Amino acid sequence: MNLKAPVSAQEEKQDAATLLLMAARNAAKAGWTKKAIQRYETYLINYPEDHIVELEFADYLQDKGQSDKAEFHYNILVQKMGSVSPGQKDFAKKTSAECSQKCHKK
Repeated sequence: MNLKAPVSAQEEKQDAATLLLMAARNAAKAGWTKKAIQRYETYLINYPEDHIVELEFADYLQDKGQSDKAEFHYNILVQKMGSVSPGQKDFAKKTSAECSQKCHKK
C-alpha cells in the first residue's frame, strides 16, 4: 500500500528550501559556525530572493565576529533592493544603518 501523496514540483522545491534553512539554523544553534555558514550560503545561492534570510545570515556573521563577511551580505541586500518601492526603501535604509552600527562597532 502506497501512502505517499503526489507532490508537485513546487511543493518539493519548498520542502527542500525549508530543510536547507532548518539545517543552517540548527547548525548555528549547535555552535557549528563553519557548517552553518556553508548551509546559509548554499541556501542563498539557491534562493537569492529571500531577503529576510540574507539579513538573518548577515546578522549571524556579525554576531560571530565576521564583520567583513557581514558587511558584504548587508551590501548585497541593499543592492538587491536598489530599485524598490518607498516602503522597501525604508527597509534598505534601515539595513544600511544597521550595517553601519554593527559593522563598525568594536
